[in-house]
Amino acid sequence: MFILIVRILCVVLALSPGLVRAAEIQFLTHDIEGKHVLDEYGQIRGLPHGGKRAFNIELVRAMMAIVGHPNTIREVPITRAFKLLDQKPNHALFNVSRQPHREHKYHWVGPLQQDQIFFYRHRSSPIRIDSLEQARRAGAICVVSGNVHRSLLQRNGFIHFVENHSYAGCFKMLKAGRVKLVTVSDLGLQESLDEAGLSKEQIINTQVLLGRSEGHLAFSKATLPEEVSRWRLAFDRLIRSGEYDRLVESFLLPERALSAE
Repeated sequence: MFILIVRILCVVLALSPGLVRAAEIQFLTHDIEGKHVLDEYGQIRGLPHGGKRAFNIELVRAMMAIVGHPNTIREVPITRAFKLLDQKPNHALFNVSRQPHREHKYHWVGPLQQDQIFFYRHRSSPIRIDSLEQARRAGAICVVSGNVHRSLLQRNGFIHFVENHSYAGCFKMLKAGRVKLVTVSDLGLQESLDEAGLSKEQIINTQVLLGRSEGHLAFSKATLPEEVSRWRLAFDRLIRSGEYDRLVESFLLPERALSAE
């Protein structure tokens, strides 16, 4: 009975910001241009119906509210973010794909969302692919620098890559005929096309699946496990309360997708 009371008290303390103050975590994100606004306090907010990056901002902010953490998020280049995560305690980065080579380097909270990664071609392209083998023979494939897609391609025997700094840049290269295929997640597709000035009618999903990716909130390994547990509990509370689903509708889904229902 005593052990049960102690466990209940630990949960209450973890989710009660007024009782115990959480350690201050430096929250980092990346590549959010066009997906956020600054509110009257100068804080980063997700743009309504702004897609995956906007959704993740608001999801992390909702977790901050539960834990009682200041609403501070910094945007930094992805390479810089990983250096801080690797070298500093009490740092957290989102959105990070949970891959085998990263598994033991960080603490994980999530998944914040799950993606399916497909190959896309331009509608005017004569290429037709129905398998990974055909995709390997298609020619140059655009990947985002530092993105997990490249490692997935390499694991599947692909060797023809062209790197770009963004998915929008990759789709522009696809339109110009400089690459044959682009890999992108289904959740990130629309926002990438919007940034590239393309419509869905101009590209074709080949339905060839490269893989699945789960985006997480990653904490530096030196962060105390009990601190990470606070954030896991906060994330679980958002799922159970239905707030997660509300954020999906308000930020992850395009506005036109909702109006079409």
